[in-house]
Amino acid sequence: MKSKIPLISVCIPLYDTEPFLAQRLHSIAVQDFADFEVVIVSDASRGKDDKGHNAKKIISIAHKEAEKIRKASSLKSVYVNYIEHDENRGLIEARRTLIYESRAQYITMLDSDDVDETSFPISVCGFNWEPENLYDENHELIYDKTVEYDPNAEEGNHGLII
Repeated sequence: MKSKIPLISVCIPLYDTEPFLAQRLHSIAVQDFADFEVVIVSDASRGKDDKGHNAKKIISIAHKEAEKIRKASSLKSVYVNYIEHDENRGLIEARRTLIYESRAQYITMLDSDDVDETSFPISVCGFNWEPENLYDENHELIYDKTVEYDPNAEEGNHGLII
């Protein structure tokens, strides 16, 4: 069920990294920040986790577990949007789909196989909330969907326009 427009879309491209997906989704669920959604694009991935589950099943199970964790911590539910490409289009097209499908003003891209919980940027202390300077604690830019991409911009000042 969609709710109000979130501040941040957490975008995860997926291709044959299902063994790591549940742990990545758990690292998102335990965040203390509440104003975000998760958007996942499977780029025609055929991978399975160690239990033989495909991405859709992994996400379903992880979302149910996340709801329990967030409810126990008095945090609101997180909307998850799962999209599947019918054929492999590559990472750029997967990211383009993620940007297009995101509803938030800001987006961050996370790889599904990066599972270190400390690297996930949505902890409130990780942000400088000035829109022109929105970086996570690892100095990764969270793209402002209204900023144009300029390949000649100074390093660290790139944005995307959709």
